[in-house]
Amino acid sequence: MPRSNDLPDPTAAEPKLVEGKYAIIAVLALGLAGALGGWWYRSQLQRRAITLWGPEAAELIQQAPRVELLKLEPFDERARNKAEPSFSAAGVKLALAARWDVSQAPGLIHLRHSLINDNSFLWSAPLDDCQPGWPYALRFTSGERAATLLVDFDCRQALLVERKARISIEPMSKGLASFIRELQDAAPDRP
Repeated sequence: MPRSNDLPDPTAAEPKLVEGKYAIIAVLALGLAGALGGWWYRSQLQRRAITLWGPEAAELIQQAPRVELLKLEPFDERARNKAEPSFSAAGVKLALAARWDVSQAPGLIHLRHSLINDNSFLWSAPLDDCQPGWPYALRFTSGERAATLLVDFDCRQALLVERKARISIEPMSKGLASFIRELQDAAPDRP
């Protein structure tokens, strides 16, 4: 026989349950707050990089359908006689030695994100301590629009040709060098 203190008290009020519509509203509000917080956080991680590259170049770096890896060398008479494409950047005249389409390369999406992430750059590094030779470039194109990013791993610097924006890539230098070596090893040489 049950004891009297084990029986429910008929005079006690039943606990109220939260109605379903309030639970749904609360979950939606939390989801919206999370989405807005994530958007704000991501925009803070990209603020300085987007300002450095400019909105158009940052968009190309993120979304351009065609990405090429360019092997560059100093422009000389041999390059002039071969009629190779050339351009000047930061006082250095360069000629195209090889070109690879890397638009579908594994890991490219991570590189794209890194190139517009503030943490990928050393913002306070002096740039004049080393004179880059710019042996590689990544060219992001969409139609007639292009963003050409020169990189030098000895000086650990990058230069966006179209804006003449130059920055230290110290935090991402080893990973970027490894990525470019892998791309170059995986693709056949093409002038």
